[in-house]
Amino acid sequence: MEVFVDLGFDEKDLPKGKCVPTMTLHIYPSNKLEASFRSSDAAIYASVIVVIFVFTSLVFLLYVYFVGKRQRIVMDRIVRQDKIVTNVFPTAIRDRLYDTQAQQTGKSKANEHGLAGLEDGANDFGSAPLADLFPSVSVVFADIVGFTAWSSAREPQQVFLLLESIYRSFDKIAYRHDIFKVETVGDCY
Repeated sequence: MEVFVDLGFDEKDLPKGKCVPTMTLHIYPSNKLEASFRSSDAAIYASVIVVIFVFTSLVFLLYVYFVGKRQRIVMDRIVRQDKIVTNVFPTAIRDRLYDTQAQQTGKSKANEHGLAGLEDGANDFGSAPLADLFPSVSVVFADIVGFTAWSSAREPQQVFLLLESIYRSFDKIAYRHDIFKVETVGDCY
């Protein structure tokens, strides 16, 4: 039994059959005291935290959206550039170009710090030229005689259709015989 208030009575000193009066004390805060401790600060703090969380989540989602959009744009550009490089160069040359670019990226960091000079066989662009030795090579230059005079008297659509049909025929022949076309300029194939 817990003793809250000691009244100074010893049970041994009391006559038999008599009991000590008990007191019950109830303490309640007044309305004024209770109101001074009542506050809506917890609700305000919780609301502020929820608003900050929602705002941060929205900023993050917008960031993810715009980064993803930018990433798609970059990937589309890379795919288009890869298609152009694939159409211009044979696969072996394209792969060597990409490998050279990857190596140059690593070397450019060294160049930033002044640690690297020109390598052996490097040109002014900082890389060795992509050149292979072929002991047996045939080079074909094809030019349409009188094309300039003919094209000046025709509509651009007619000129384009003629060149397109001729180049398509040459390209089919080159593909069939596994020939690499270096360049087409104007009416020169």
